[in-house]
Amino acid sequence: MFQKITSTDFNRYPGIFRTVSAVMKAQHGIELNGSRMRILSFGCSAGHEMQSIRCYFPDAQIFGCDVNKEVLYKAKKALSSDRLAHVFVSNEENIVANGPYDIIFAMSVFCQYPESKKLANIENLFPFSRFQKLAGLLCDNLISEGIFCLMNSNYLFRHSSMSSRFIPIRSPLQAGNGFIDKFDQSGARLTTSFGSKSMYSHRREAADINDADLIDCMYQHVSDSHRDRSTIPFSVSDGPLGFKSLGEEIQLAGECLDQAIKEKRAAMSLFGDFGVDSHGGWWVKNIWRRSTLDSSLMEMEPFWHRVEENHVLKRSRLAQQNESLDEYISTSKTLTRGLREKMLGLLGLKKHMK
Repeated sequence: MFQKITSTDFNRYPGIFRTVSAVMKAQHGIELNGSRMRILSFGCSAGHEMQSIRCYFPDAQIFGCDVNKEVLYKAKKALSSDRLAHVFVSNEENIVANGPYDIIFAMSVFCQYPESKKLANIENLFPFSRFQKLAGLLCDNLISEGIFCLMNSNYLFRHSSMSSRFIPIRSPLQAGNGFIDKFDQSGARLTTSFGSKSMYSHRREAADINDADLIDCMYQHVSDSHRDRSTIPFSVSDGPLGFKSLGEEIQLAGECLDQAIKEKRAAMSLFGDFGVDSHGGWWVKNIWRRSTLDSSLMEMEPFWHRVEENHVLKRSRLAQQNESLDEYISTSKTLTRGLREKMLGLLGLKKHMK
């Protein structure tokens, strides 16, 4: 284990959890290889991540490990009623004994923060060889076609020797792989990050870094016959039939991308478009946009959320039908505030509204 500060929260990575759950179910169904799915939360802390995983994988056998025995005690207590959850001390022997795993989550573990933020080189603090050794141990205990998730890592997965066995999974639900600064194999700085832990940007400090290095965080182990693909695209849905926008697209979170482009920073912003389908159902069309390290703009595939109609929506619909402009403007402002709160809550970003 590398990250010394123990920090956790419930459902911190909903985009990753939703994507991995959908990919595994689409490829394998509820069961995998004829048995119950096995998932490892590497660096489980007090158990919030394991509880979050349970919401997305209700029938899986979930393992959690940590080197901190104090937080392991809290995790065992929090998960005492979950008969399919098992917590153990993190070491090589225990990781191997409880494996292999279908999915491994290594979230905000392979880093030294905030110490790394102050250094031009982290070789003495956290050498690449340590990252390579332990990440390799995890990958060696992942089944074929299993998924390895790596969030907030100081080092790039593509620099590791095991990366040749994996293909990144790209999802419209996940626009970045964390706020942690990136470093190369020698420990030299590649990026400097700015902003909050949820809404962040990166500035390039060296040549060996690209936009995929700041996005990819889900990797699937593949056989030799499938390694001709560069990525595994994941599509959420085609969206509702006959979607009609009821107003202008609004920015839900993030910073001004035009400013980020001028400053040559890779940043991300979430946008939402509110509207109805052909049956009168209410929807939000969401889309992540990113400024790139080369000062251009990239747009990810849209994803959708169904919204239950409430009294504000009814007022807005009637105002629009009756061409009551003042009433429509009033309700639209209320909808905009409510929309932002709802979408940021669903995406785990509610505390970081901008």
